[in-house]
Amino acid sequence: MLRVVSAMHYLTAVFAAFVPLAAALYLTVTVVWTLVQRVILRRRHPLPTPAVSRAAVSAR
Repeated sequence: MLRVVSAMHYLTAVFAAFVPLAAALYLTVTVVWTLVQRVILRRRHPLPTPAVSRAAVSAR
């Protein structure tokens, strides 16, 4: 039990080093995934053009 407790100090340092890296990787992957997903969805399902814009464009 004493060995496990003494090893906990080192494990804390290892976790402290890798948790920020994992958080940065998670955020990067999530942002990239979301952007790609939005681009694909916007290409397949474009937003409808408001009627006011069409009337303003045709009046010019």
